[in-house]
Amino acid sequence: MSVRKKAAVIGLGHQALEDHLPGLTDSQFARLAAVCDTDPSKVAAQAQQHNVPGFTDIRALLEDVRPDFAIVAVPHHAGREVIETCAAAGVHVMKEKPFATGPAEAAELVALCDKAGIELMVTVQRRFHPVYTAAVQLLEQIGQPYLVEGRYTFHCPDPSAGWRGRASLAGGGALMDMGYHLIDLLIWYLGLPDRVLADTSTAAHPDADCDAEDTALVHLAYNSGLYGSLLISRLHRTEGRTADGDRTPRRGRDRARTGAAPCPGRAADRVPDPCTGLALRRDRADRLLLPRTRRRADQPLRTQHPRGARRVPGRRLHLPDLPHARRPEGVPAVTATSPLALLGGPPVIEAPGSHFSWPPIEDSDVSAVTGQLMSAVSIPDRSGVVAELEDSLASFLGVRHVVTTCTGTAALHSMYAAAGITSGDEVIVPALTFHATATPLFHLGARPVLADVDEHGQLDLDDAARRITPRTKAVVAVHLWGLPENMDALASFSAQHDLMLLEDGSHAHGATWRGQPVGSFGRAAAFSMNGPKPLSAGEGGFVATDDTELYYRVLLHGQYNKRCRREIPADHALAPYAVTGMGLKLRIHPLAAALANAQLPRLKGYLAGREDVAARMRRALRDVPGIDVPHPPSHARPAWYALPLHYRPDQLAGLPVERFLEAVHAEGASEVDLPGATRALGDHPLFHTPGALLPGYADHQGPAADSFTTARRVHGRTVKLPVWHRDQDLHLVEAYTAAIFKVAEHHKELVK
Repeated sequence: MSVRKKAAVIGLGHQALEDHLPGLTDSQFARLAAVCDTDPSKVAAQAQQHNVPGFTDIRALLEDVRPDFAIVAVPHHAGREVIETCAAAGVHVMKEKPFATGPAEAAELVALCDKAGIELMVTVQRRFHPVYTAAVQLLEQIGQPYLVEGRYTFHCPDPSAGWRGRASLAGGGALMDMGYHLIDLLIWYLGLPDRVLADTSTAAHPDADCDAEDTALVHLAYNSGLYGSLLISRLHRTEGRTADGDRTPRRGRDRARTGAAPCPGRAADRVPDPCTGLALRRDRADRLLLPRTRRRADQPLRTQHPRGARRVPGRRLHLPDLPHARRPEGVPAVTATSPLALLGGPPVIEAPGSHFSWPPIEDSDVSAVTGQLMSAVSIPDRSGVVAELEDSLASFLGVRHVVTTCTGTAALHSMYAAAGITSGDEVIVPALTFHATATPLFHLGARPVLADVDEHGQLDLDDAARRITPRTKAVVAVHLWGLPENMDALASFSAQHDLMLLEDGSHAHGATWRGQPVGSFGRAAAFSMNGPKPLSAGEGGFVATDDTELYYRVLLHGQYNKRCRREIPADHALAPYAVTGMGLKLRIHPLAAALANAQLPRLKGYLAGREDVAARMRRALRDVPGIDVPHPPSHARPAWYALPLHYRPDQLAGLPVERFLEAVHAEGASEVDLPGATRALGDHPLFHTPGALLPGYADHQGPAADSFTTARRVHGRTVKLPVWHRDQDLHLVEAYTAAIFKVAEHHKELVK
């Protein structure tokens, strides 16, 4: 993997906070190295939040940090000075639009940067969103275009007030400040016009001291016969583009020529996509209305349009309206004004059945499993596909030893046994996890000691410290939902209290903390390869460790006879037990090993896709009322086994999560779910009265009924989504976030 480039963000206004800093946090190719602003309080806050140095002087930043490039998001009138300073230091510049306040200044800055040998880039926030990329292809469907209309307006109560009223501060008037995206898109779609006529107005407040236009009307003419007009204004709140061609139906052409609008008050028809079932809309003028969406300047680019944005050939092309208010990115606005499906309205998703399946099965998987079936269906030693898989897993995690098992639960059992956990020992386990993190301890005569979690679902080390006794032997790090635990804190905690650190990485194959793989921090780690896990064998698991003695004991716990005889040295004290081991057979089935071995080379690609999709969903949902998205630190790279959302009924008039989920399911988002088996362990009878099932625990005193209040609260408000990984699934990503947004927007209808 290439080294990520160092980026400095200069200017900490709205654009930097909402677009550039989140974009760098999510980027695989660049990392935030420093922040700079003239406001010391902003600098201090962002430097602390992102754990980077902060500066109020650009020159000091460039000298001390030496970034590869600077993202410049300062007011327009200050942009030139910043660009000149970066050019002098040889630092590439990405300038928030516009990079100049006029053609003359633009030419001067380009020449300056060319001489300095740096790249001068300008952000164009929308050009590469899939919806707009699709428009290039869709223009072909309307034939030869002859009319194009564009509008981009923003409601500003007083267009002459503040920096927007002065051309020197605004970088020009409405046309320069706002028309940049619209004009860029139309030139991209249709080419440079042959004639341009622009009219501007400052008449909105004629008595105000204002030299920046509040409205601009641009007329474009092409020698091909194409004519267009663009309206840009600070007086309204809409955006859109339409284009007509010689294949547009007669009814649409007539309206385009006369300027007649569709009949007011008439409902739009819904057009189900034949491949996905996603409902689009077509109005009475035969215009197909696309989902509204926005894209951040730093969002990863896609070249495929979502399948949910298909159009009917021969219809008038109507590109999406983009709101400037509260609607989150990626959320189709067409659903926001629709009645809830639970109350009789049309659903967001009409395609039935499962929308997410795992693992993805390719021809290579089928070949691997069928080939293994013809080769051997039992491997009693460390050879063949079992040896290949274990070697690959050890290399993947950067550990010396891996032993595969039949399940993740078996892996946990073997790990605890090999670590020397025995009768009377206590092991601290988070109170919020899948029960198999703790239940194998019962079968060793040990006691799982539940400790509460924090508001993020991770182990509360203060509560854990209060539960330490002379019998406490180990603490378990659980990387729930694929989000890495704070391994700095856990390593320090275990060392401070002289406890063995063990890991349950069953959700987190490939996740890292400060670049180090999850599963390589503790004395040993156990992983599941159950069906939906990031690395799947259908059923399976494995133990990873650098400790050779522990490795021998894992073998003796569940791999006996041939494997133990061949791998445990004959002069080792445990060698006499090789034939019987501890009497358990927990080894993986060769067909499961073949599937996992075929999947493993693709795991990094899967995780990169999941990271991209998780970032999209988090951005789309982060401003939705009633929903809190996870914010892992920049040095943590999750595996995104699932996307856990924290539901906030207090923001939705007390709407119960069950009712919220019922409404989301009615919208067709059937994969949104409440965690089931992964829950507060104190809710399971086994942890209160294990003696009913397990001999030797008749006198076991379980936790008090009011224990682990945070674990119960976090579980009770967690709603989880699947995390897709492919470009062709992006239509589902947008549809699912749209369904959640729609229900949140209409929550009052559910609490009447």
